[in-house]
Amino acid sequence: MGFSIKIRGCQDRSAKHHSRFILWQNRAKSHRAHTAEICYKPLLKVDNEGTSRILMPRERGITVEYALTRRSALGAAGAGAVLFTVASCSNERSDYAGEVKLEKYDNSAGSFEAATRDTPPKNVPKPIKPENADEKSVAGFYASLAYIAAAMQYMFATGDTGPYDDSALTEDEKHYVHNSSNEQILARMREGQNWYENPRVTISLNTAQPAMEGDTYTWEGKFSMEFGNYRVDRGQVNDLTERQKSNTEDMVFKGMYTNERWSVETRSKTVASQSSTATP
Repeated sequence: MGFSIKIRGCQDRSAKHHSRFILWQNRAKSHRAHTAEICYKPLLKVDNEGTSRILMPRERGITVEYALTRRSALGAAGAGAVLFTVASCSNERSDYAGEVKLEKYDNSAGSFEAATRDTPPKNVPKPIKPENADEKSVAGFYASLAYIAAAMQYMFATGDTGPYDDSALTEDEKHYVHNSSNEQILARMREGQNWYENPRVTISLNTAQPAMEGDTYTWEGKFSMEFGNYRVDRGQVNDLTERQKSNTEDMVFKGMYTNERWSVETRSKTVASQSSTATP
């Protein structure tokens, strides 16, 4: 199967990320992954012991779960400024392989102060949505992915979902972050009761250009989360194990351009491969 690859100038516009990260405190339940799932929308579920896993949503009446070795912390709390810098689109660019980077952040709150075991981070730089994020082009798709990664990182560092809600994620995905359990956790982060030492969220791309078919762009890559060495939950410091500190998953980022905006679905590459080879 061949792909038609188009290389466009720099004025590329956004893409919406379709992977959900839910911060549940419920004890994780084990389910088997079904290959019937076509569209993978990962959810981050965290149990009472700080173990996190990616869950598949209900599709076609089947509950699908894909458990990762990822371990994080409960809630969303964390420190660390966003360490992204997005490549400028002022010149034509043909190779986007590697870590996506955001160019602009709002530093008006003051000088960033990293978290300690006693205090949450302060003045975390807030990501600014790229001007070309809603443009139908490779650069626009890329800019949307960069903003999504930075918005997620900012949410884990501050509990503020503003940029996350403004990102190219689908409304269906955003809904899961705002359930009652997650809202309580995010509120504690905003109040400075919960945080991670240094959360970092990155998306990296495997190829210079995505595969393109009409209004749909598909890019394979990786999604990574790091949390630092510890988590603080209402004054109690919990050191993270090696497995809890970080996790990386192979992903397929599928961007669909509709209503002059990008909408991105994110699927586990393993599950996507299983779905494509499953017998009807």
